[in-house]
Parts: sequence; structure tokens; C-alpha cells
Amino acid sequence: MIFLVIILLLIDQVTKLIVALKLQINQSITIIPRHLKITSIRNKGAANGILEGERSLLIIISLIATFIFSYLLITEKSSTIALIFIVSGTVGNLIDRIFRGEVIDFIAIKCFNYEFPIFNFADFYLLLGMIIFLFYEII
Repeated sequence: MIFLVIILLLIDQVTKLIVALKLQINQSITIIPRHLKITSIRNKGAANGILEGERSLLIIISLIATFIFSYLLITEKSSTIALIFIVSGTVGNLIDRIFRGEVIDFIAIKCFNYEFPIFNFADFYLLLGMIIFLFYEII
């Protein structure tokens, strides 16, 4: 379990580091025309910039969530894979908030003329983990 969390964290942190070193803020690289770009932005809030400027609050919330979901992961009271994703995503963005003061986002997707908010792997892990977690809890 811990090994998978570490692997997911490494993917998240290494990709953020590459983006931070190779791209200027707001610079983009097109991967799939009209659908996928790597766009370097910084987020000082949570999802879509909500709670912007509330770094301390976001760190506290992230720490509490990390402890709760880690406890569930250790005691296996829910879906293990969901909790691995949730813990990895929470810790990935927590590392950014603590050491950078902001979260590096860079994955820009456009699908069916809808542009999704720019995100990172930690955000993806959180979303995927919550979907699996809710599915597991409902069933």
C-alpha cells in the first residue's frame, strides 16, 4: 500500500517539477491539438481557485484529511485502492502548499467544446479515488 502511495506521489511531484523548470507560467505546449495541452499555472487556492489566499486553512484541512484517510487505509475499513488514490492526491497537493506556497497545475483538457479546469496528477488521483470510494460505499 505505502509503495503505491510513494509511486503516485513521485509521479505527481516529478511532473510538477518538470513543468516548473521547463515552462514559464501560462506557457503551453500542445500535445493533442484542440484537446490536450500542458499549460503551466499556479493555484493558491483549492479546486478552481476556491479559498484562494487561505493557505493555512487548506494545509490544516489537507492534514486532517490525510490522517483520516490514512487511518482508513491502515485499518482497511473501505476500498484500499480508493484510499491509496485519495491519500496520494491529498499529500501531493499538500507538499506543494507547504513548500511552494501554491499548487502547480498543468493538464489542460478540452472535450466536446468544454474546457476543464487545469489540473495535476494529485487532483486526478483525488477525483478518481473519491469516485471509487463513493462507488464502493454505495455498493
